[in-house]
Amino acid sequence: MFLRMCALIVGLILTPVALAHTGSSTLAQNINWYKGSAWPNDIPYKKYISDLESVESFGLTGGEYVSVVTFYVDIYGKYVVDFSNSALIGEFKHHLFTSDSRLVAMIQGGLSHSEQTEFFLRNGRTLELSPGHYTLVSYQNSQFNIAPPTPFIMSKQQYVQEIRMGNTVTLLGLGIFSSLFIYYIVLSIVRSSLVEFTYALFILGNLLFNGTSLLVIKQIFGFDWFWGASWPIFFSNIAYVFFVTSLLGISKKSSFPLWFIRNGIFIVFLVFLFSAPFIPHWQNEMNRVAVGIFMAFGLVAGVWMSFKGSMIARLYLLANIGFVVLGAIAISQEEISGLQTIYMSHIGLIAVAIEVLLLSSVVAYQMVLLEGEKTQALNQAKRMLKIAQTDSLTGLPNRYAMDKHLLEVNDEEAFIFIDLDGLKYCNDTFGHDVGDKFLLMFSRRTMDSLPTSACLYRISGDEFGIIISNTELQVLMDELSKIENEMRGQFSRSVGVSFGVAKFKHHTKHQAALRAADEDMYVHKKRKKALLA
Repeated sequence: MFLRMCALIVGLILTPVALAHTGSSTLAQNINWYKGSAWPNDIPYKKYISDLESVESFGLTGGEYVSVVTFYVDIYGKYVVDFSNSALIGEFKHHLFTSDSRLVAMIQGGLSHSEQTEFFLRNGRTLELSPGHYTLVSYQNSQFNIAPPTPFIMSKQQYVQEIRMGNTVTLLGLGIFSSLFIYYIVLSIVRSSLVEFTYALFILGNLLFNGTSLLVIKQIFGFDWFWGASWPIFFSNIAYVFFVTSLLGISKKSSFPLWFIRNGIFIVFLVFLFSAPFIPHWQNEMNRVAVGIFMAFGLVAGVWMSFKGSMIARLYLLANIGFVVLGAIAISQEEISGLQTIYMSHIGLIAVAIEVLLLSSVVAYQMVLLEGEKTQALNQAKRMLKIAQTDSLTGLPNRYAMDKHLLEVNDEEAFIFIDLDGLKYCNDTFGHDVGDKFLLMFSRRTMDSLPTSACLYRISGDEFGIIISNTELQVLMDELSKIENEMRGQFSRSVGVSFGVAKFKHHTKHQAALRAADEDMYVHKKRKKALLA
C-alpha cells in the first residue's frame, strides 16, 4: 500500500512536467496590456488604445482590461483565438484588424453571454486568415481572475489536438468529485458521521468551483453564476478544517492547541465569507489565502498527531504530500509558461482529485478500524452478557437467563422445579469439594438426559429449573428418578432429587406456574421423607 501511494505521488509530481512537454504551436505574437473601459465603436482603435492606461501585468482582482496582440500569418488557413491560463471570464470582445486598420472580425463571449461556444469547455473562436500582419484588440471584464486570461492565436488543427488533454482532466476530475460526493454524503447520513459529512462538503465545494471555472456548469447546464468560482470554495475551506480535526480525533481535551487554532481559522474563514459580498474583486484572493491556511493547518495537525502515535495521522500526511505540492503551485502561480490550453485550474483540479482519492483510502482505513473496534466491543459485550447469564460452577444458564426464557414460554410447555436433597450434608460431612462434585454430577447427568428442546437452569445453591415441552415431560421425570438412584449410589443414601411440575397452560402468568411447581416439589419431598421414615 505504501509503494502504491508513493507511485501515485510521484505521478502527481511529474504531471506538470509531462504536460509541459506537450508543447504549443501559437503564432509568434507581441502583447501589451492596458487598463480601461469598453471600446466605443465610433472611435478608431488606435485612438482608443492611445487613451488607455498602460499596465505591466494583468490584475487578479478583476476589472476591465484591454490587450493588444500583434502577429503575422504566413500561411492561409483556419486559426483559433482563445485565452490561455484561465477560461473564467465575465465577458470579452475581440476586434481583429489587418495591417491597414480594416476590421475583419468581431467576436464576443464570456459567462455573461448566452451565445453557443464553438469548442467544448473553451472560449475559442475560429478565424479564417490570409497571410499578413494582424492586430487583435481584446477587451475583457471580470469580477476577479483565477489567472490572467491572455489572448493567443493558434492553428485550428493544433488547437483541437491540444485541448483534448485539458478537457479530459476536467471531465475525469469532476467525475471523481461527483461520485465521491454522492458516496460520502450517503455514508454520512447512514453512519451519522461528521468525518464523512465534512469530507462530502469539501468535495462538493471543489466540484462546484471547478465546474464553474472550467465552464462545465455554463456550457452543460446553462448557468452563468460567476460566484460559483468563489463561494463554494469558502464553504469547502471551512469543511476541510473540520474534516481534518474530525478525522484525526482532535478535541479540546486531547489536543487543545490544535483545537484552539482550528477555531481561530474558522473565525478567519467566516470573516472572509461575510466580507466577500462587499469586496467582490478580492474573493478569489481570499480563497487563495484560505487554501494556504488550511493546507498548513492540515500539515501541522498531521505532524502533531503523528508524534502522538496516530496511525491515521501518518496515513493522512502521506496522502497529503501530492496535494500540498500541486496545491501550492496552483495558489502561488498565475500562469503556466508555454502552455496555452492547460490552465492553472487544471493543476488545482488534479491536486484536489488526487487528494480526495488518497484521503478516501485514509477514511476507508479509519472506517475499518472503527468497525473493528465496534465488532470487538460487541463481542466483548456478548461475552459479558453470557457471563452474566451463566452459573460459574456448573456452566449452566442462571436465574437471569431463565427469567428471560420465561417471557417466551407457551401453553405447550411445562416447568420443573428441582431441589437437591443432602447438599448441606455433603458439604458438612465430606467438605465443599464433594458438595461441588455432587452439583456437577447432577448437572452433567441431567443435561445428558434432556431433549434438545428443553433447558436446564441453576436457580440458586441446590435449586434448579427446567423448561420443557409437555410431550417430553414424563420421559424426563423418569430420568430424574434414575439420576437420583445413581447419585445415592455414588455419594450417600441421604441425597436425592425432589421436583415439582406445573404446566403453563394451567396458569395465566408464568410466575404462578413457578409457585405451583415449587409447592408440588415440597409435596414430593414430604412424600419421600414419609416413605424413608
